[in-house]
Amino acid sequence: MTLRIHRPWSLVLALVAVLALPATARPQETQPTNRKAAEDQQTPPVRNPALLQAQCIGGSLVRLTMLDDELRFRTRYGELLIPTAEIRQIEFAMRLPQEVAKRVEQAISDLDAPEFKTREAAGVELLALEERAYRSLLMAANDKSPEVKRRAEQLLEKIRESIPEERLAVRDNDLIYTDDSKIAGLIDVESLQVHTAEFGDQHLKLADLRSVKSPETEEPEPKDVRPDPGDLTAFQGEIGKKFAFRVTGGAPPAQFGFPPGFGFVWGTDVYTLDSTLAFAAVHAGVLRCGETGVIRVSIEGPKTAFAGSSRNGVNSEAWDFYPASYRMKLK
Repeated sequence: MTLRIHRPWSLVLALVAVLALPATARPQETQPTNRKAAEDQQTPPVRNPALLQAQCIGGSLVRLTMLDDELRFRTRYGELLIPTAEIRQIEFAMRLPQEVAKRVEQAISDLDAPEFKTREAAGVELLALEERAYRSLLMAANDKSPEVKRRAEQLLEKIRESIPEERLAVRDNDLIYTDDSKIAGLIDVESLQVHTAEFGDQHLKLADLRSVKSPETEEPEPKDVRPDPGDLTAFQGEIGKKFAFRVTGGAPPAQFGFPPGFGFVWGTDVYTLDSTLAFAAVHAGVLRCGETGVIRVSIEGPKTAFAGSSRNGVNSEAWDFYPASYRMKLK
């Protein structure tokens, strides 16, 4: 027996009409004309790991790329997974390894020891620990013991003279910068897996890092950098203008045989135009003695008085009226 399927005649006629159409007129499945373009629209571009420069505790620099695909980051609003390829800069919180924390605590306690040698040795230990001892010394400078307070203040002054200000920032959170975000929190690992040209693949402990930064975040050096002119008396007619100079921090005693700390500097933060730029840069804390950098200088008008002070091993003298002045900052 033959099984017959009965179709409505209207459906059969419609099917015949479609089959009779030219191929170009038949309904077709839409296909992208450019398959790669269609895929690119659906898949976000993948960034290669960025080349970063890490500044370690102690000031040494290492160029690296991070090998982890993402960082687990704990914030007050919850946990984030941040792709490392999008990170442009990290400023790390100060992390003290347990053994270092014990050394700092013992040395601070020994600042008030009965034996003079013990107190002196404690000071040497704290100076050697540099920025890792800085927070504890700030607290010790308010200690009720006059001896601890005096020694802590002296040690703080020596540390500030030898270490750039940015390395002394007291920070409890890590800060991560991307192209469009700045996020505060704590990185939830003890070390970063990185690749370095010098040492290959490494695990860098966060406790040993101060910051990592993409070279793209560096402010470009001004194109019109000038050599050190000595002083700025020739710029008296340039009030209101800014200039960039490449300067090496000066050391007056070694160069000229003057008493320790002597400098041809008048003023504090704002200096007379005839103040020696190399000495004033050290006095202001913009450069250390012997350090070379590009200084941005703003030429300002007359001041009726300039305050003297002793900073960073350079003595600045007080002065009354001078027809022009300047202030400066590092590039």
